[in-house]
Amino acid sequence: MSHILERHRLLQSAFTAWLRAHSIATSQTRAQSIAIRAHTRLLKRHALRTWSARLTQIRAREEVALQVRVGAEMAALRERLSQWRARERELLWERVQDMKSMRTTFDRWTSRTYEVQHRFDVEEGAVRAMVTRRTLHTYFAHLRSQFVLHSALGSAARTWARKARLKSGMRKWVANWKGKRDGLEEAADLDSRVLEKGALDKWRSRLGERRCAHFISASEARLLHTAWAAWAHALQQRRSRRLDELTAERFDSRNLTRKMVRKWEQRVIEIRQELYEVGRAAEQKADEKRLSKGWRKWKAALIRHGEMYGLVVVVEEVKQQQRLARAFNVWFERAYDSLDRKEKHDIVVRDRERRLLKGAWDAWIDRHVDSELRGLEYQAVLLRKQAVLRRAFTRWKQSTQVLPAISFNLAKLKLRTLERWLEAVPRARNERLARQWEREVVLPQFWDTWVSAAKIERNLRAAERFGGISMRKFKSVSGRTRMPAGATSHTSPPSQHNQPHQHPRFTLPATKVAEAGATVTQAPTPSAGPLQDLIRRYQQLRTSQGIQNQSSNRQDEQSSAIGRPLSPGGSASSSARRRGLAVLRHDEEE
Repeated sequence: MSHILERHRLLQSAFTAWLRAHSIATSQTRAQSIAIRAHTRLLKRHALRTWSARLTQIRAREEVALQVRVGAEMAALRERLSQWRARERELLWERVQDMKSMRTTFDRWTSRTYEVQHRFDVEEGAVRAMVTRRTLHTYFAHLRSQFVLHSALGSAARTWARKARLKSGMRKWVANWKGKRDGLEEAADLDSRVLEKGALDKWRSRLGERRCAHFISASEARLLHTAWAAWAHALQQRRSRRLDELTAERFDSRNLTRKMVRKWEQRVIEIRQELYEVGRAAEQKADEKRLSKGWRKWKAALIRHGEMYGLVVVVEEVKQQQRLARAFNVWFERAYDSLDRKEKHDIVVRDRERRLLKGAWDAWIDRHVDSELRGLEYQAVLLRKQAVLRRAFTRWKQSTQVLPAISFNLAKLKLRTLERWLEAVPRARNERLARQWEREVVLPQFWDTWVSAAKIERNLRAAERFGGISMRKFKSVSGRTRMPAGATSHTSPPSQHNQPHQHPRFTLPATKVAEAGATVTQAPTPSAGPLQDLIRRYQQLRTSQGIQNQSSNRQDEQSSAIGRPLSPGGSASSSARRRGLAVLRHDEEE
């Protein structure tokens, strides 16, 4: 029988040791899970810092690339400007050559006119030798026909000169327009290489074609106006010449005829010289106007191109930051969900293993008892009953003597246990709230502050590009720009004047936030406001309850000193129970 009892005692001690080892393993597993969570939090912080550093490097590289691209574009523009200058020099050289050829032609025409005048003088001398008036009249008729022929030749020469000048001017303008069109096509090709979209090039080509069509129509209108003015001037000259002819016919004398011919020749020479000077001045002014207008248009197009390029760069940066933010949010949510699923899976696996092991142990005990201890079960039960009865009778006899002391000690133990439990409950609750505060408030608040700082930095960069606020006055989280005054820190708790933006998934009641801020030393120190008033009221209430408890203990001691008997459920245990219930009720109300 003793051997059986010893074996049963050994089995019970083994089961107790297994339970103790299992509880130790459970606590170690819980500590390991806490360490894993802390390590995961550190990994998240490290990943966020690495990500911000890489983002800073990428931005610096993008700035360097932008500077290189702008330098390449400026070099291309300088090259295009040098080519344009060379082309303008060539066109100027061609114009000078044309003017030289025109001057040579005019000199030849002048020499021919002088030759004709000399021939007319010779013929006039021959006519002067004639003696009869009839011969003079015949010669005057011949001279008049020659004068008419010379006038027709002069008008034909003027028409040819005007057409030649218009043709040469049109040829120069067409050559200049073709050069500009080639330059615009090359600039369009350069823009298409710089920019990825083609809508701007298409719009520019259409605008250039429209401007060219407008310029051609305006040029045609100017040419028509010039031709009309030339025709009106020629008509007026013809009328004046007709009047001169009538005057010459009316005054039939040699001196008047010679004077009129000389005056007409001088007038023709003066008109030719004036036309030449006016045409030369008009061409110079037109060249200067075209050059200045082209330069202004080129500068305006360059400014518009820079503005549109800056807008495209800003839009690309905004889109890239939005993509990075979305990727980080998706990664964070997936990592958080995977950690929760892993923790739940580990809990389910541990519970299943514990149930399987406990069921196996119970089954083994039942089989062992059924197979080996069934024969001695009744005898052991009888002996156990007898021993229990003897022990119960002995203890009853002893308890009848020391029952008051035992009840008093039990009441004191219960009171001390209740007080320690009441002291431990707020500490455990505060620790849990502190962990929950760190997980659900600090990280979202830091993330929202970082996002707002990034937005401010992006807006300031955009403003600086368009001549707004300079980025040199600010410095952000990454070390490149600075947040404006008034921004809160990452770990400051909410207050009346400074409420952080909490994540919609992580919110805490006001009472829990107050308890966490009042008792947990690891939590941030709250600022002045309703939260500080609530904490102060809570401390005053606890102090008043402690004073009331001390007074009630003093009254209980006085009543016991007077000689009032102390029952097993006496005033000490009842007062402790009342104090514990009052504290719990006050905590629930808060």
